[in-house]
Amino acid sequence: MLDNYFDYINKRFTVSFTEHDMPPVLCPHCFTGEIKLDIKTFSFEENPDSKALHSDPDFEADWIEYRYSGSFLCQNCNGRTYSCGTGRHHVFPPQGPGEEYEDFPIFYPKYFEPAIPLFLIHNKCPKSVQDLLFSSFKLAWTDVSASANKLRIALETLLNTIDPELAKIKVLHKRIEAFSKLQPEVSELLMAIKWLGNEASHEGSLKEHDLAFAYEVMELSINRLFDDSEDKIKQLVELVNKNKGKPFQEW
Repeated sequence: MLDNYFDYINKRFTVSFTEHDMPPVLCPHCFTGEIKLDIKTFSFEENPDSKALHSDPDFEADWIEYRYSGSFLCQNCNGRTYSCGTGRHHVFPPQGPGEEYEDFPIFYPKYFEPAIPLFLIHNKCPKSVQDLLFSSFKLAWTDVSASANKLRIALETLLNTIDPELAKIKVLHKRIEAFSKLQPEVSELLMAIKWLGNEASHEGSLKEHDLAFAYEVMELSINRLFDDSEDKIKQLVELVNKNKGKPFQEW
């Protein structure tokens, strides 16, 4: 149980970067390549409030805060993604004898345009649901609760698209329960997203790890609903067994 707890609270989707190092971020254009900072377009400056702190006799370098803007290029399709956000000046003590202090800015994105896909959406997922998911992705960097609310709306739209009869049920909880008669396992997954979406209405109660987990569950739900590759393999297995391994041309 303790391992599950730590696994849950350590879930993340946000990233930070420096001028010279960027963790893997999926391109929102081709959904295949990774985006890297285009240093020629990148600029940052210290916040006015941060500058005012320099007069404090106790001032330390790690009090410095920045704002940045810039763009990222995909290594695969050369698509450009624009971003802005904040930064902090970090000071790192020596790690061993003879080493010196290191200090440099680390930047934290608050906005991407186009929105960064925080999970790969199956191509058979309805367009209306995909649009809502990307609305959620766009908000995720700045407002976890608003992003979770968008995810909850995406869940409702998903159910209504799969079975329009479900839209007649006004209460989402009961709608999911009705859907459990068709897809009990997926229904249980969707119920977890619904509960987290409910928590999003309480200001500040939902954290990044809650939303990161909700995205994982939504991705799994969509794949369970629309990925028929397993069924196709099972059908081919049945054909191979029925024909006792004879060459395909003889079936």
